[in-house]
Amino acid sequence: MDHLSETEQKIYQAATRIFIRQGRDGARMEDIAKDAGINKALLHYYFRSKEKLYATVFEQEIRKVVMDLFQSINLELDIQTFLQSFIFTYLDRLHQNPAVVQFMLWELRDPKPIIRTIFHKIFSGEQFSPPQKVVQKIQQAVKNQELRKLDARHLLLNIIGMCIYTFIAAPIIITLFPELKMQDRSFINQRKNEIFNLIWNGIKP
Repeated sequence: MDHLSETEQKIYQAATRIFIRQGRDGARMEDIAKDAGINKALLHYYFRSKEKLYATVFEQEIRKVVMDLFQSINLELDIQTFLQSFIFTYLDRLHQNPAVVQFMLWELRDPKPIIRTIFHKIFSGEQFSPPQKVVQKIQQAVKNQELRKLDARHLLLNIIGMCIYTFIAAPIIITLFPELKMQDRSFINQRKNEIFNLIWNGIKP
């Protein structure tokens, strides 16, 4: 976002807040303009439609987590350290970017989600997408008998699902276990170790 003008920054931040609260369909351009402290005409000058603004904001929020996650992993690590690093980094990114989880929830409710288009845009132009590289890393570990026989794609899906569920199901978790302080760093650190240990103990030779 460093390349954006001051006005674009205000629009982006206001739109993120409004879309998180109201979703794509419930949000109004008037509300975004008011929150950003600009008039509606100026908002339409920068973003001609609500759909375009939503797609831009959602894409940037997804990039914060997805690209940062996959760019930070080191494929040269041994498989145990690699998986631990992947899980720990993924949970950290989700914890630091709660807007992404809210956008994901809105997308799950939308009959015409745009998330597939955004992921295709993020990973387009690469012969092997970052998720495919992770799958290949796992497959090689299975071949080298560093892991038991398993489907690498399902392992990756299990890791992604277990990590993001912590944040998607937060209202339920807080209700069931009110003593848990989900925003505390200590809770996130405990989740890191619990998820990794459960995964690793199930897949090691």
